[in-house]
Amino acid sequence: MSKKNWHEKLGKSISADEWYRNYSTDIPRCKVCNNILSFIAVANNNRTTHFRHPENSGCPTIGYNHSHFANLLRTEQDETNALYLKKWVLENGYLLYKQMCEILGASIKYPEFTEILIAGNHRKCWYYFDLTVSILPYTLLVNYGVFQKEKGRKGREQRVFLAFDSTITTYEQLWNNPSAAAEYVFRIYPDSQEYEVIPIGDIRNIVNTEPPEYFQRYLVKSNLK
Repeated sequence: MSKKNWHEKLGKSISADEWYRNYSTDIPRCKVCNNILSFIAVANNNRTTHFRHPENSGCPTIGYNHSHFANLLRTEQDETNALYLKKWVLENGYLLYKQMCEILGASIKYPEFTEILIAGNHRKCWYYFDLTVSILPYTLLVNYGVFQKEKGRKGREQRVFLAFDSTITTYEQLWNNPSAAAEYVFRIYPDSQEYEVIPIGDIRNIVNTEPPEYFQRYLVKSNLK
């Protein structure tokens, strides 16, 4: 159950209490899985009103479903583009790291950054046909999966992961004739079953992109060649 849900007309997430009181004629629908939600505890003054998914919804906001949304298909393999992307990462690794932190809305540990790149190697993310540098950080984060709760680390008060829209079945749909579903990614908190809608696009507001001296060793550990 979740306390908030995205209201399409308002363009933001609002609480179940506010929705029930002020927008009762609008049917609450989860933007992640597109299922209609129900209200829980609206008549019980001792409990906060929540949204609930239908049974067997398969929504990745419910933690055990998230892996399904990470396993997107690759329709073609692009060797030339893979070489370009790997070279770009080796030359711009710290910029990529900062972009990922911005997208996740949380601090990523340097060893986790290494793990993200290794996971990308394992899934051969670099070989997705026509994958662009601007989409790369989103792709690698979705592929990686869940970031665990880290006490005292920004944005890591609870578990968090990214997922693309449920209608996207191949990564190529994100950049080849993209639909409206390819315009955003979901930042999902499975412990509270809540999510945020994050626009997909070039991240240009990154500052302090000069890497610390020791950062290079975390890039090298990824065996990105």
